[in-house]
Amino acid sequence: EVTGRGGLAASPGLAVTVIAPPVFTQQPVDAIVEAGLNTSFTVAVSAAPPATLQWYSRTGVNPWQAVVNAPPFSGATTPTLTINSASANIDGLQVQARATNAGGSSDSLIATLDVAGSGTGLRIAGQPQSQVVRAGQAVTFSVTMLGAGPFTYQWRKDGASIPGATLGFLNLPAVSSDSSGGYSVVVRDTSGLSTTSNSAFLTVAGAVDPSFNPLGGPNGEVTQMLSLADGKFLIAGTFDRVAGVPRKGLARLLGDGSVDLAFDPGTGPNGTVQALLELSGGRFLVVGQFDRFNGAVVPGVARITTAGAVDPTFAADLPVPSGAGASIPVLERFHTTVIALQGGGYLLGGRAGIVRFPPPARPIRNRSCPRSVPSTR
Repeated sequence: EVTGRGGLAASPGLAVTVIAPPVFTQQPVDAIVEAGLNTSFTVAVSAAPPATLQWYSRTGVNPWQAVVNAPPFSGATTPTLTINSASANIDGLQVQARATNAGGSSDSLIATLDVAGSGTGLRIAGQPQSQVVRAGQAVTFSVTMLGAGPFTYQWRKDGASIPGATLGFLNLPAVSSDSSGGYSVVVRDTSGLSTTSNSAFLTVAGAVDPSFNPLGGPNGEVTQMLSLADGKFLIAGTFDRVAGVPRKGLARLLGDGSVDLAFDPGTGPNGTVQALLELSGGRFLVVGQFDRFNGAVVPGVARITTAGAVDPTFAADLPVPSGAGASIPVLERFHTTVIALQGGGYLLGGRAGIVRFPPPARPIRNRSCPRSVPSTR
């Protein structure tokens, strides 16, 4: 909208994006640590677009130097800079974080490290322990301290402070996949001396990934699944609809679980799919107990394009097992498994024996079947 002497006018379709330098919403604070123990400095940043972080350090009046992930430092480009096994030679160290995005750079306040002599008394007697639990279970992390209290606590997850987690234990009442990560605690005494615990890692087994939502999924059984190189999934089964979308026996899902509308197999196979194999160029080999795929005649094996159609350049003219005496019935040609071969090609196995398709896949017309394993029927 624009205001002037003529009044108020609207400019349709105009979008204005304001890019500003990052803003520190949490500043690092001075730390006192006993020699030989760990401590850390933490910041929080608000920025759009997102900002990158880099910690800097100096001693005395020396120039500022970018911190690298080498002893005693870790987390040089994360919100939490950790100093491991602090020693007297870094007493008085100053640290500062710089956040940068397209709008510019901002520097945090300067925080100073005070390394106290060993034996001052602030020590962790019991570290928090890593745990593996099932989704929905309750989890508790705790720390046991030596030294003169009272102590203050700040629990962190993956280096970021957890709001309100300021007790000597951390209780997570019902964990999910989002709860997985590394948990640690910063402990301070009344003199300001601080120490940081080791990280305890939480692994949540059997947690449902909330980013994957098949929206009701197929209306029948899924008998085969294939994870694809591009992050999608190919599924086969007895269904004829997936999330309400018509898909007869075969469907491709996007990484979020929704149906990939760019893949449409039409009427699909007229029987059970026994195996799936991903090929180059976004194509697939579909193997099973069928002799039609979307109306095309196929001998229980079909190469499918990335769009879901039968590849007409693939003619699986399969050999007849030796000793059969005549062409075997269609039902005996059904195939149940396929494996990829190192260097290309694949093996196809079923009631007719085993046959090798060399790279590139081409029709095999040698009726003497030198590369097949005769059936023992």
